[in-house]
Amino acid sequence: MGDCKVECDSSNSLSFEQEKKPRGSNTSFSTKFVAKRFPQYFVALAANINGFALGAGWFWSSTGVPGMAKSGDLGDLTKSDRSWITSAPMLGALLACPITAICLNHLGRRNSLLWFSIPGSLSWFIIAFSNSIPVILVARVAVGIFCGLSGIIGPLLIAESVEAPFRGLLMCMFEFAICIGTLYVYIIGSFMDWHIQAIAAAIVPVVGFGVLIFVPESPYYLMEKDDYKGAVKSLCWLRGADAGHLISEEIEEVSQTVKNRRCDAHLSWREVLRDQAVMKPILLSIALMTFFQGTYINVVLNATVEIFQSAGSYDEYFSTILIGVIQIIATLVPMTLSDRIGRRILILVSLVMIVFSLIGLGLYFRLKNIYGESSQFMESISWVPLAALVGYIIACSIGIVPLSWVITAEIAPPKAKGLASGMAGIWGRVVGFAVIFTFWDLIQLLGNDGTYWLIASFNFAAGVVIYFFVPETRGKTLEQIQAHFEKSNTEKATKM
Repeated sequence: MGDCKVECDSSNSLSFEQEKKPRGSNTSFSTKFVAKRFPQYFVALAANINGFALGAGWFWSSTGVPGMAKSGDLGDLTKSDRSWITSAPMLGALLACPITAICLNHLGRRNSLLWFSIPGSLSWFIIAFSNSIPVILVARVAVGIFCGLSGIIGPLLIAESVEAPFRGLLMCMFEFAICIGTLYVYIIGSFMDWHIQAIAAAIVPVVGFGVLIFVPESPYYLMEKDDYKGAVKSLCWLRGADAGHLISEEIEEVSQTVKNRRCDAHLSWREVLRDQAVMKPILLSIALMTFFQGTYINVVLNATVEIFQSAGSYDEYFSTILIGVIQIIATLVPMTLSDRIGRRILILVSLVMIVFSLIGLGLYFRLKNIYGESSQFMESISWVPLAALVGYIIACSIGIVPLSWVITAEIAPPKAKGLASGMAGIWGRVVGFAVIFTFWDLIQLLGNDGTYWLIASFNFAAGVVIYFFVPETRGKTLEQIQAHFEKSNTEKATKM
């Protein structure tokens, strides 16, 4: 195997040389190699373990809270207690947004995930061994901070570490990992005590810590910190030492991107608002987070017992596991197709499916109000709620839910990556918190049919916005994606 040689002169320019020497010869000759994929898969694995932990933390309450109520360890849980235990991670995720922005600029991608794994695990142990609701609420908020940070930095680490041709596949694995983590706590919570379920969740960040130790920092972050040798060393690790020709080209792209960032390193709010090449991707990221939360997927996954009871399922725990399995299978679609047919088309298809699924579910409840639950006609279509809900879960999983995170990470403007990630994350958490707390109020105000039709209308509007304004990012480097927004800004200025 050839050696990666890096030289940095006084002007901080890079000189990269890849040599391949025949045995017994002092003569060097250049050879073009193909980058290795296993190291990039390993980085994705490390980041996706945090996705697994995110799924476990986010949806633990689906079976954990009923387990608490059934055990009586915390006394009689009121409706308010259940609501706060369920929604506390969302508050933690809100707090994580400014923390994430700081960590991106000062700790880096890998180190942020590494060191926040420790409090993430400790929080679960506190939940497992505490019998105090206030203490559990504080620990749930801490879990939310870890989950919120992981949900933003995990995909970003993948985006900055892997090559464009299969970046979409590896980033979609993050959502797949979330689904596996969700099923993990569903199964454990269905068959074991909630204390054991919490301990099982605590193990995941520990595993993530052990894997992240062997992963290099993002080459983009290292270049930002003037660690030129470190950036090249990181790329050598990620692409393989034999991929010298590819690394020499890629390190120049990374270097140029960082230089462009430094030209606008200290953007004021006025400059951000004026620079459409920065503002447009930020607004699109905020819109994508709104559309993601507007699917109400977090409500469904946190209320599986009640939803399947209304759909005619008497074994609520089996139904909960079923929803987790369906979600995992459906998530395989964007993993295999996002780099073949594109992110945008999958999102649009999923939104169309969501609209029809929710229209069907709303229509069922309207007919139920007209004919009565015990009528022969309603008995003949009793399969509709379950079918509509399964279609809805599949629709969310194949496009809008996983790929909104992928595109948000890909279009984040290099000039203000921390700002963009922080703003999109904060807004997404605010909308998510509002969605969870207003869902049952909407049911009471509009009825089941009106609520589902309202959500369907919102998702239709989301599809229109995405069709006209969100660019396709399949097969494009981060530099090419940013060039798209800069080109649009230039063309607009020329017309004016």
